[in-house]
Amino acid sequence: MGFRNLHGFNLVMLGKQGLKLSTNEDAMVTKIFKVKYFPKVGFLYANLGHNPSYIWRNIHTSQVPVKEGMHWRLRTWRTNIISQILNKADSQAIQATPLLNTTSDDVLRWKFSSIEIYTVRSSYHHLMENMINNDDYKDKIWNNIDLQHHVSISLMMQSYVEWCHARIGNRDHNRNHHQPASLTWHKPNEGYIKCNIDATLFKENNTFGVGICLRGHQGDYICPRTFHSKGVPNPRTAEA
Repeated sequence: MGFRNLHGFNLVMLGKQGLKLSTNEDAMVTKIFKVKYFPKVGFLYANLGHNPSYIWRNIHTSQVPVKEGMHWRLRTWRTNIISQILNKADSQAIQATPLLNTTSDDVLRWKFSSIEIYTVRSSYHHLMENMINNDDYKDKIWNNIDLQHHVSISLMMQSYVEWCHARIGNRDHNRNHHQPASLTWHKPNEGYIKCNIDATLFKENNTFGVGICLRGHQGDYICPRTFHSKGVPNPRTAEA
């Protein structure tokens, strides 16, 4: 399914349950949680509370990423604000004008998907991009003194791969495309070093990034390196 980070996958699955608590107020499970944990507010603004249950504690961990991705699609007037700033005649005239030719209530929408519906895949891709771009996350990899050097490098390379998959998924998840053939890394002969280079173009920012990795005949990392530069050359030029 393309989910390489188990913690991230679990978090977005919990987010799906948290979203149901926000949008399905008539469900029995929503009523139970609301009475105990957020009687006066919605799930997106609920506190963890005192002595929370195991289930609620886990669902609550998804609150921040869910809140980041949700926004209101306004379909009704905010009558309380209109009444405060306008006279009665103008207020009544405005409120009598329907928004978007609809009389339905405001709805929560997911802004990280083109269809504005929460999906596990779109939430996972957003979470992975945030994780890789988070300086604290990168510092934990490089400054983890309990890990051997080659293990920290392996974590860094794995994170880079997850980041690339997240970008590709966000770009292509709404398009039909053929899956590329699986690639297998072949080790060099003993006494030789293999250099792998890959470039990624960020056309929206007019920049590109390059990753370089030297590995020995046993597959051990010798000298990985990445850098970021301005411009959008063709892939062959960037890798050169």
